[in-house]
Amino acid sequence: MVSGLSMSPRRRTGGDVGRSGRSQPALRDDERPSRRRRSHCSTYATGDSMDKPAQLVTLPSGFTFHHAAAAAHVMQPPHTHGVISSRGLEEGLKKFTPREKHADVTLSFNTDGFVAALHAALAGSTAGYAMQLRHRGAPIASSQVNWAKRPSDGSESWAQAVRMHVASCSKLITAIAMTRTLAAHNLPASTKIINYLPTYWAKGPNIDKITFAELMTHRSGFRVTGSDMSFPTMKALIAGGVNASDIGVYSYQNTNFGICRILLPVMNGTVPAGTTFPGPLEDQMWDFATVSAYTAYCDQHLFQPAGVSGPTLSHPNPDALAYNFPPAAGWNSGDLTSESGGAGWHMSVDDLLKVMGCFRRDGKIMSPAAAQAMLDDSFGIDLTETTPLGTLYNKNGLWQSGAGQIEQSLVYFLPHDMELVVLANSPIGNPGQFFRNVVTQIYVDSIAPEIAVGGWIARHGLTSEQYQEAFNNYVGVHGMQLMCVSGYGTTAPHYAALWVKTASPPAWQARHGLTAAQYQTTFDQLVAQGYHPVLVNGYATTAGPHFACIFQQGATGAWAARHGLTAAQYQAAFDQFSHEGYALDWVSGYFDGSHDLYAAIWRKIPGVPAWKARHGLTSAEYQAFFNDVTGHGYKPVVVCGYSDGTHDRYAALFRQIAHAPAWQARHGLSSAQYQTTFDQLVGQGYRLEQVNGYSVAGQDHFAAIWTK
Repeated sequence: MVSGLSMSPRRRTGGDVGRSGRSQPALRDDERPSRRRRSHCSTYATGDSMDKPAQLVTLPSGFTFHHAAAAAHVMQPPHTHGVISSRGLEEGLKKFTPREKHADVTLSFNTDGFVAALHAALAGSTAGYAMQLRHRGAPIASSQVNWAKRPSDGSESWAQAVRMHVASCSKLITAIAMTRTLAAHNLPASTKIINYLPTYWAKGPNIDKITFAELMTHRSGFRVTGSDMSFPTMKALIAGGVNASDIGVYSYQNTNFGICRILLPVMNGTVPAGTTFPGPLEDQMWDFATVSAYTAYCDQHLFQPAGVSGPTLSHPNPDALAYNFPPAAGWNSGDLTSESGGAGWHMSVDDLLKVMGCFRRDGKIMSPAAAQAMLDDSFGIDLTETTPLGTLYNKNGLWQSGAGQIEQSLVYFLPHDMELVVLANSPIGNPGQFFRNVVTQIYVDSIAPEIAVGGWIARHGLTSEQYQEAFNNYVGVHGMQLMCVSGYGTTAPHYAALWVKTASPPAWQARHGLTAAQYQTTFDQLVAQGYHPVLVNGYATTAGPHFACIFQQGATGAWAARHGLTAAQYQAAFDQFSHEGYALDWVSGYFDGSHDLYAAIWRKIPGVPAWKARHGLTSAEYQAFFNDVTGHGYKPVVVCGYSDGTHDRYAALFRQIAHAPAWQARHGLSSAQYQTTFDQLVGQGYRLEQVNGYSVAGQDHFAAIWTK
């Protein structure tokens, strides 16, 4: 649950992610321009079996494929008949206006509000969905609900790694591949397509006028009723020609991108335009060869550079099924090899986001400038929308059975270096809402004033992945500073944390999930770079103690830090450093499975107020200590709860601060009690100063301090 937000809406200096540039890839042998020559394929047998050996078809380029597979290839499989697919800009809204106007303020994106609104719109209105939002390639929000395959169909929950047929979002993949190929041959998108069509195809009127740009923006002049993009249909379209008056006029056609997957291997010389195959199998061989070359190209030049492995045009068993809403029986849309180019790719949220980020920023597919130009040219893009934050680029995908089962996808290149992917495997409600309308409107409605200096956000109950996403969002997007973090939990660790927007934060670094050895290595590295620890939280896990920590750069007096201390060792260090004029600045207790251990920081602080500290206190002892010192004007500045293996224990630091603001402190709160107390005190004008999560006997507890 979200703990709460103090300011109206919702950036990065610490954390775990770095960035580096990439150079434009060199031209490969399989990208050499095709020569317009008539080529004959050859076949040869392999193997010593007494059975009929497998035959390989070898093209002059060296590209090979199995003759038997090509002969078995079906160009117009029955399961593709009658499907309904998306219509690009011929459906849905083309302009979106935020419901709330914000004048004369700096705007940003309210990630938390967006995720909550999207969940409200989709969770109860779909068979299931999965989404993820990334900033500069780092996840900042994820959500997944319900079933990719319902229990009656095999039982698979949605997750960012689950693949589904992404339908027309396949056009984006084809557009990236086609744009890369054009650039590799130094050809502008205004190049005519005619020299890259199969030589044996008849070319009708005005085919010689169509450009690659017109194909990739649905202005080619082709007109097909329905969703068919099979090889025979494309061959017939080329033979029939187009009306000159239709060229340049928008008409969304799957065949535009189906033709691209034929043009691409011809241009690269993988399947030269003049290639011929034995008579009755010529179309079938051409179809199979170009699909095979297209998929190999996408794998080598798009998927592999992005770190993606496994997208298919077929439908492996783990892939999501499509449903009606309310959901009943699932539909497997099947192998869509015949529809490749315009549809067919089975990809996950994670697959798509990796390709999108690599394409947009990394330079391993094409330069960032070339990628931006492709988006601006709307190649493979449906909606281009100007928002208060910048330009949004969207591609929509939908594939619907004759019985109304739907699989649909949305990809967005968003302002501020963000990318978003949402997959859903049913209509959005009943009657169904248009997917792109729903998600795009939620996005523009989530544009809100930037968090002001002094604003803060607290979260608890976060898994490690959720905590990292929140960190990436609040630090990387909003420029906030992590002020405290604690780990807790009895099985998988959870985290409670506080971020604050400060005017001039120091350079800082934060880590979580570190073993003791990893923490020591991190400590040594950061201290060597001029950082010093300001927080180290130890917490028990099933794999032994782990650590979350915050380090800062900047002027500081003499300091000392220790971790892994037994109670006796901690007391000895405490006594020694106190005698040497150090004041305790931080303490954390944690359990290693047999003993309570301590991590602490001491500093020489000029003018430090009087202070008192205790450790190893039971709840009752801590309460008595609390009552005593607060009665003498002391205020808690660090309260750490932890388990001794059976009961809760407390380590705390109090200071006698003159003119301290009003404050409140609690300990031993359950998660629900902490949320209730949080809401009450924030409602009274208090702000969270510190929160510590800890687990005792399988139950999560919280200790926290609020100030006005």
